[in-house]
Amino acid sequence: MNPEPNRVLPTLPAFLLGLGLGVGGTWLALPRETPADAGGAPVAQVEQDATTPAPPEAGTLLERSDGSGRGAADPVVEAAPRPVPVDGVDLEADAGNAGEDDRLKAFRRSILDTSTVGRRQYLTLLQDLTTEDAPGMMALFREMAQRGHAVGDYDRLFWLRWAEVDGAAASAAMFARDKRFPETALSNLAISTWAKYEPEAASAWLFAQEDIPLREGMTNGLLEGMAEYDPAFAMRFLESAKLSTRQRAHGYAQIARQHHLQQGLGAVGQWYEEHAAGGRDLDQVIEATTGVYARAPFAEALGWADSLEGSSDHAMRTRNQLHARLAYDRPDGLIAYLGGEPGTENLGGVVPLTERAVSRWIQTNPGAMAGWLEKNRGIRNYDLVAAPFAAQIARDDPDAARAWAETLRDPALRETVKERIASAGSAGR
Repeated sequence: MNPEPNRVLPTLPAFLLGLGLGVGGTWLALPRETPADAGGAPVAQVEQDATTPAPPEAGTLLERSDGSGRGAADPVVEAAPRPVPVDGVDLEADAGNAGEDDRLKAFRRSILDTSTVGRRQYLTLLQDLTTEDAPGMMALFREMAQRGHAVGDYDRLFWLRWAEVDGAAASAAMFARDKRFPETALSNLAISTWAKYEPEAASAWLFAQEDIPLREGMTNGLLEGMAEYDPAFAMRFLESAKLSTRQRAHGYAQIARQHHLQQGLGAVGQWYEEHAAGGRDLDQVIEATTGVYARAPFAEALGWADSLEGSSDHAMRTRNQLHARLAYDRPDGLIAYLGGEPGTENLGGVVPLTERAVSRWIQTNPGAMAGWLEKNRGIRNYDLVAAPFAAQIARDDPDAARAWAETLRDPALRETVKERIASAGSAGR
């Protein structure tokens, strides 16, 4: 999805306007008898949008002029904001800003006013930010932080807006400030924002800089911005640029993510088919694709995985990797889905997938799984999820395992599970 060539820079993103700045029980407990007409609904799986941006950082990454050698992971931690006097005048701030022009004074007043009105005023002022404002703004944040004001959120918003107004100047300033360090969040933010509008200029500038640690980290930001500009453009860049394996993996992940955001899951699957079959960077392509599908609704994720059944070696690897991610990251929701959704018992590889999910849930919260089974004895595919549970707890508690095996509906499966339980008990003696 290519933006128009002469697209006008946007105002501050809409989301910024909202800135306001015991487990009970155990699987050892035996199952209770359930009335014949009882039937609990499977636990609802709450799907989360993995693309939701994290909240702004609490601290500002101030200019490191002291030569202390702090790394990117060590931002300056600011003190809590001091209360502003009732009359709205901060005498300490006024004493320090005698030489400021009217715009910087307005920025200072908006930051000191911690009410909603003050925050809105700050965002309004940022709309008209120019490159000429930047040196004064950086000095303002440095001075206010030294006085104990919490300016981290405002600092981040300033860098974001400056990168929109003049990506080259913002990136150059950040590069000069932090070039001793492998990576900082604001450096990546600056180059990423620039790359969303001028990816060729941003990449040309970055790779013209000296080969120092910060450039390695900023390349991740560059790839993020490129992928948002146009996933196909980012893909061509990956194919032509000399990048490390780690950077290429990050780039593929951003491309898959943007295909999903811009065009939907189907576009991710299509991108996978186009590039996985060729064999280049196969591991990274599989990782990027399964990373997106692992956060998708179970019906779509498992349906796509099932469509890969038997088609090729790389498709089998992909299906297995996606199953493993679902079972590891979301075992409770996956079991609820498999146990209650019609047709899931016929999915390819559903038995080992269920066994993986049961094993993971037992490891993380065995009491919760036992309680869920107790409440959901009437679900459609009860045997599919209860059988591996009974078999897997046999070594630790054979009595409980046999009791759970007796709840299975299919007589043949019930006997098979009881035999496995007996074998596990013999092996443990």
